[in-house]
Amino acid sequence: MTEYRISCGAVSPIPLRITEAEKLLRGKSTLTSSLIEHAAELAVEAVNPITDVRSSREYRLEMIRELTKRSLMLCQERIEEVA
Repeated sequence: MTEYRISCGAVSPIPLRITEAEKLLRGKSTLTSSLIEHAAELAVEAVNPITDVRSSREYRLEMIRELTKRSLMLCQERIEEVA
């Protein structure tokens, strides 16, 4: 069975696992664009970043969304390479 692990750093005092997105993707050997979008939204909902001198809350949320999507697209590419 295919398993995914998603974690986010720089959005809380410790890195966070995004377990709801992991559950959504569990067992999926093909990641569709809609699944990737949904997982990215679950990642955004799971974090509660602050604004500080390094970046704003809004920027961090957008980066969580974008980097989750990019990472999952890369996973899909690698799955297709080995298939």
